[in-house]
Amino acid sequence: MFGRRPTWLILLGRRAPDGDQGSSGLELIASTVSAPSSGDGREGDSWLHHGGAGSTLADLYPGKGSTGWVATPISLAGFTGADGLSFIASTDAPSSADGNEDDSWLHYASDGSVLSLYPDKGSTGWPASPIDMLGADGQSIINSSDAPSSADGNTGDSYIETYSGSTFANLWGPKVSTGWPAAAAIDLKGPAGSGLANVVDDATPELGGDLDVNGNDIVTSSGASLEILPSSNGRSIVKNLTTTGDIDGDRHSYKDLTPAMNNLGDIGAATATLDFAEYNDFRVHFTGNGEIAFSNTMSTALTDQVLFATLTIESGGEHTITWPADLVWSPSSDPPTLASSNNETVIGLRQPGGSSIMRAWPIASEVFL
Repeated sequence: MFGRRPTWLILLGRRAPDGDQGSSGLELIASTVSAPSSGDGREGDSWLHHGGAGSTLADLYPGKGSTGWVATPISLAGFTGADGLSFIASTDAPSSADGNEDDSWLHYASDGSVLSLYPDKGSTGWPASPIDMLGADGQSIINSSDAPSSADGNTGDSYIETYSGSTFANLWGPKVSTGWPAAAAIDLKGPAGSGLANVVDDATPELGGDLDVNGNDIVTSSGASLEILPSSNGRSIVKNLTTTGDIDGDRHSYKDLTPAMNNLGDIGAATATLDFAEYNDFRVHFTGNGEIAFSNTMSTALTDQVLFATLTIESGGEHTITWPADLVWSPSSDPPTLASSNNETVIGLRQPGGSSIMRAWPIASEVFL
C-alpha cells in the first residue's frame, strides 16, 4: 500500500524597514582644567575633575541630569594620613622641640663617628638616657724600656719591657681594674742556645760562604804572623793584588807578604826537591854541581789560579845546576850561572793556571863581600 506524495509550500514576503538609530552611549569625561559647565556633556554623562600627577584633587560629577550637573561633586581623594616618622641626624643632642613623637635622633661627632642614638621620641619628649653607640676601648700592647707604672695603659692592656740591643724582655699583664699584676712579669728571653758563646771556643771553624770584612782589616795581635796554610795539594791564592811591578807579564805587589820559607840547607852536590804542597819560598846552598827538581806543582785543572814561588840559591863557587827539562826561562832561554862563592841568586817561579809548564826568571843576584 502506498501513501501520498508530500507537498512543499514556499512563502515569499517583503523586507521589513530598518529600525530607528539608537541613542549614543554614556561617557566619562576627564579634565584637569576645570569643573564641568552646563554646556559640557550630555544627559547621563559623568565628569572627572582632577589636578594631575601629584595632586590630591579628584572630584567626580556623576550622571548629568536633564537640568545639568550636580552642584556638589563626590570627592575621590582619601583622608589625609598621619605624619610619617623621621630619623634625624645631627652633631648636637636633640632638644625638646626637635622632632615629632616617635621620631629617632642620631647624635654623631664632627669626625663622623656615631656617639649615641635617641630612639622613639615619646609624648613627653626624648629619652633621658640615649643608647651609647661607641664600642669599648680596644686592648693595646705597650712597649717601653721601663717597667709599667699604675698610670700606664688601660684595663686589658699588656706591656712589654725591653732594653734596646739587649736580650732582656719581660711581659706584664693583662692590666686589671686595680692595676698591673703584682706578680713577677713573664721572662720572654728563651733558654741559651747550644751554639758557641765566643768564636775562640771553636777549634775547627769553617765558613759557609765568603768572608766579608765590611771595610775592616784582618789584624793579628802582639806582632804575630798571619798564616794561611792549605791542606794536601791546595794552594794559597791571593787575588787582585795592588799593582806595583811587572813580573813576566802579570802584575802583582807584595806588602808585608812573607811566604813560609823551606830552607833545604847545604845539600852539597845533591838534588834539591822543591815541594810546592806547603811552601812557595825555598832556599838551598850548593857546594858543588847539583840539581833542582819540582814536586806537587799545580794541577792543570785549576784554570783560574797561578802558582808563584821564589828560590834563593847560595853557591860556594862556580857550579852547574841542572834544572827540570820543561822549565822555560825568561827573558833569555839560559838559566843563570853560579859564578863565584858567597853568591846569592833569587829565582822567580810561575805556573799559569791550566798549564803544566813552569816559567822562571832571575830576580836578583848579589855577591856578599
